[in-house]
Formats: sequence, C-alpha cells, structure tokens
Amino acid sequence: MKNVFSKDCDLIDRLISLSLEERRISVEIIDLLYEIEKRKAYSDLGHGSLFSFCVKELKYSESQAQIRIQTMYATKENPEIKEKIEAGKLSLTTVTQLQKHIRTQEKKRGKQVTVEEKRKQGEKVEPEHVQESIQEPASYGITEINTESPRQKNKKPNTRSRHIPARIRREIFTRDGKKCRNCGTGFKLELDHRVPFGKNGTHEVVNLRVLCKTCNLREGIRVYGPEKMRR
Repeated sequence: MKNVFSKDCDLIDRLISLSLEERRISVEIIDLLYEIEKRKAYSDLGHGSLFSFCVKELKYSESQAQIRIQTMYATKENPEIKEKIEAGKLSLTTVTQLQKHIRTQEKKRGKQVTVEEKRKQGEKVEPEHVQESIQEPASYGITEINTESPRQKNKKPNTRSRHIPARIRREIFTRDGKKCRNCGTGFKLELDHRVPFGKNGTHEVVNLRVLCKTCNLREGIRVYGPEKMRR
C-alpha cells in the first residue's frame, strides 16, 4: 500500500473512519446471515448448514464463522446489541461469550433464560470481563430404525397417509446411498417428496428422495414460502 498520508493525524483519522465502516459492515453481514439462514439459501450451493456456507463460501475460519452465527442469534433476540456493536461498545467475540454464559445458565437451571433476562445481561456485560474461548459446533447424525410386521410389508401404501412404510424408506435410503441428494451430507436425513405431499404427491419410489433437514426445508420454502415453513 502506497503511503499517501503526509501527516500522522490524517493517517489516524482515516483509520478511525475505516474502523467505523468495518463495524457498520459487520452488523450488515449479521443481518444478511440471518436472512440467508431464514431462507436456507445456502442449500442452493450444496451446503447443509450456515456454518458450512460461512467457512467454504465466505472464507471465514471456523471460529470466525461461529462468532458471527452466535452473534446473529443473539441479535435476533436482542436487536439493541447491533447498535452497541456499531458504536464499538460490544465486540462480536463479547456477544459470543455472553451467549455461552447464557447457555451455561440454562443447563444449570434446566430451563431457558427469558428474553428479558438476556437483554438485562447484555446491558451489564463489559468486553474486558469476557475471556476469548470459542466452542465449535458439533454435528449430529441420524440413524434410521424402522420395524414392520409381515402384514404391513404386503400392504400397499396409502397414498393419502403421511406414513411411508419402512420397506419403502429402506429402499430409498439404500438407493440414495444414505446421503442428501442435494448437498451430500449424511447428517439429519429425511425423505422428501419431489412433488410435495401437500400438492397431491405420492409415496411412490420415483417421487421420493433423501434430503437432509436443511435441504428439505429449503425445498419447502421454495414451494410454500418462508413464513409457512418456519419451524
């Protein structure tokens, strides 16, 4: 970078200006990540989670991705946090540590901390009182276990019942290699109807495929819209 600042004061002013812009952009990124998560838009790029999208597409380190995702959830419950981040009163790392502290409280209590309590704790927390320690997310797999009586095995599937017989489920999972047909993950797998069940789709083998929970939800959002598919 070419040095174009003849005076130290100009150099410092420029750096302060960029720092303010950096915090503003950080808040905007948090808002955009929330919208991406709500729409499950990362599924279109073959990602099974927002975390994977942040690491592989946005090129964040794993800890950087986790910090932003935790901040995203915190600002959803407490929008005032965004103002403090932009004003430089809170850092993303501090917000993440506050979230970790709240989760510890919930485990001890055996119940969730209320939104009001979270807001009060957010008002009290000071950046210098929080030590940096990031816990990476864990992945959880799903094991498909189905039982079926001989009578059920010979029974034709009821196309207007949501129940999919175990023999058909096993056939689909075997055919698709027990992986999501969209992103390739082997975690949190579900059966998806290519023609949605709600639009008269059947349980025929050709209409079924294996998708992970995220990609399945994304397909639902595509068909029915994000508001109806919130869960």
